[in-house]
Amino acid sequence: MVLHICRGLVFLAFLLMFCPVASWAALARTTYTIQVSGSNHGTGAYTTGSFTPPDSSLLVVAAYQMTESGSGGADKSGDMTLGNSAGLTCTARVNAGDANTFAVGVRIWTCPVTTGSSMTVNVDSAANNIYKYMVHIYAYTGYNTGTPTGATATGTQAASNGNFSITLSGAPAATSEVVAVLGLNPGNGTIDVTPGTGWTEIYQTIVDWDNGSQSQIRNGSTSTAVAWGAINGAGADTVQAALEIIEGAGGGGGSVLPTLSLMGVGP
Repeated sequence: MVLHICRGLVFLAFLLMFCPVASWAALARTTYTIQVSGSNHGTGAYTTGSFTPPDSSLLVVAAYQMTESGSGGADKSGDMTLGNSAGLTCTARVNAGDANTFAVGVRIWTCPVTTGSSMTVNVDSAANNIYKYMVHIYAYTGYNTGTPTGATATGTQAASNGNFSITLSGAPAATSEVVAVLGLNPGNGTIDVTPGTGWTEIYQTIVDWDNGSQSQIRNGSTSTAVAWGAINGAGADTVQAALEIIEGAGGGGGSVLPTLSLMGVGP
């Protein structure tokens, strides 16, 4: 009996030393300030300032662009691509755009991070002539490494000046966090975007009176509604995209601690 227990303890020590075990932390977000390009950016990539994501995290990048008039007239949100200086593999998850003369678009990507290091990201848009980029950057620990994202939503609103919402493709888990990003072309006037009930605004930047972007998050809810309050000021054309970030099994990255029976380790 004693020998069985001793051998079992040795085996447990071996597992803890050499087998990967997930962190037991719940889903947690680190936010970084929104990065904004200069006006009349033109063609070519826009590169953000440097930041360092946590180890074993999921980088979430949401980008906004508004084209110059010569590159508008069609939805260009799918033209946006994301690069980075750390060699991460990034996946485009959802995008939305309008077809106005000054076309507005948003797109969200995720990039798994093994070991965090100082890095930048860059956004490009094929040969489109871009007036301005805005880039929202987050990192999540405690996420589900097997299935990091879930439901999505997209929408466009013409001359928005009141409450509106878009609908997720499925109900998010209460343990998930939903990230929503909005891009707008106000046209004129002072603009202020209000998050919807139950949502928390992370960033809002309105520049040059004629373009801007806002992001907001919600957790602890299974509602499919992604809501905004009033956009105060002149009627604004807006586009929206939202993405569910899923918590790992057991609150820790999709892995569970191995089950061990001390009585089952040999004679």
